[in-house]
Amino acid sequence: MEKLKNMPALRFPEFEGEWELKKLGDIGINIIDGDRGTNYPNGNDFSNEGYCLFMNAKNVTKNGFSFNEKSFITKLKDEQLRKGKLQRFDIVLTTRGSVGHISYYDMSVPFEHLRINSGMVLIRTNGETINSDYLYKFFNGNEIQKEISKISFGSAQPQLTVGEISKFKVCYPTIIEQTKIASFLTAVDEKLQALKQKKTLLEQYKKGVMQKIFSQELRFKPTPSEISGDNTSTTLSAGNGNEYPDWEEKKLGEVSRITTGSSNREDSNLDGEFTFFDRSQDIRSSNRFLFDAEAIIVPGEGQEFIPKYFIGKFDLHQRTYAIMDFEPNNGKFLFYSIGYNSNHLNSHAVGSTVKSLRLPMFETMPIKLPCLEEQTKIANFLSSIDDKINHCGVQIEKMEVWKKGLLQQMFC
Repeated sequence: MEKLKNMPALRFPEFEGEWELKKLGDIGINIIDGDRGTNYPNGNDFSNEGYCLFMNAKNVTKNGFSFNEKSFITKLKDEQLRKGKLQRFDIVLTTRGSVGHISYYDMSVPFEHLRINSGMVLIRTNGETINSDYLYKFFNGNEIQKEISKISFGSAQPQLTVGEISKFKVCYPTIIEQTKIASFLTAVDEKLQALKQKKTLLEQYKKGVMQKIFSQELRFKPTPSEISGDNTSTTLSAGNGNEYPDWEEKKLGEVSRITTGSSNREDSNLDGEFTFFDRSQDIRSSNRFLFDAEAIIVPGEGQEFIPKYFIGKFDLHQRTYAIMDFEPNNGKFLFYSIGYNSNHLNSHAVGSTVKSLRLPMFETMPIKLPCLEEQTKIANFLSSIDDKINHCGVQIEKMEVWKKGLLQQMFC
């Protein structure tokens, strides 16, 4: 039997037959660019509120629409423009600058009137040959993204034209099968978004509870079972009435040893035996170790000074700090305390282009310390939240890999 062409590797069992493969311009797809000319809005036409959201590159990201920043135009200005007005179920594709960012104007978008600027296009289907949601998900697949990358690669100012987009080829089955594929992938996206929302809520909860803990609005206290010798229980209380002693304020240099490493970035690699820390957020490796300890690692240069917690053998960059030897205090508590006081790090950094931290800043950094028992309870409590956040992160990463595989196999 002759093998059918244009068939995906993964397909719903109730469907059969060959898929069509055609250019966008040959199947009734309208590609509409943003308006230009004398009526194009200028700075005086924009406001923080208004009739129509006028989208720019910040509103269309690689993760879809983003409305953190919004610029509106009036109804009168909107009526002066000829094209670029979104209709429900339009696909928005960026064509200049960050080329290839794509979003879908479905019912979840909270604006009735939207327009695109001249750095984007609208892709609009007639609904008879191509399901718009199917086409949006096809655009997120490998084949179209490869085409976009070919056009964009190597150009100082990458740009997609309407003519180039109309030549993109789309592989598609019947409308019924398209709809089922789109619905299935939408369900996958919804589960992925639910995981991301869960992770965001956990991060927000952690931030809020850290504020209350380190301001001592919330205090841990011994439980009856702990007082009787069983340390398995934990109680968190608000206000007074706790039985632990008051917190003491000390300088970080009084309760720990702080040092830098002696290695350079060139001493690191990707397959060494030991962990290598420098100012970057990615963690590299090394063939040697300088320290074998429980440590809090803080970059000495950069724009953000986010601490890391580590136990074991590690190599350290010469402009990265390791805070160690903090017994009898709890190292994880100090890690959370330093992270919570990140504003102190930022405010004491010197330099304009690249900020840097100096050893005296660490040594004189104020640290409020409860007793060791309360430190341990705080550290364990915040660690349990981090475990949940990290678990969500792992689930999200696995699901994104799985989704990528689906996109590769469900489209031909």
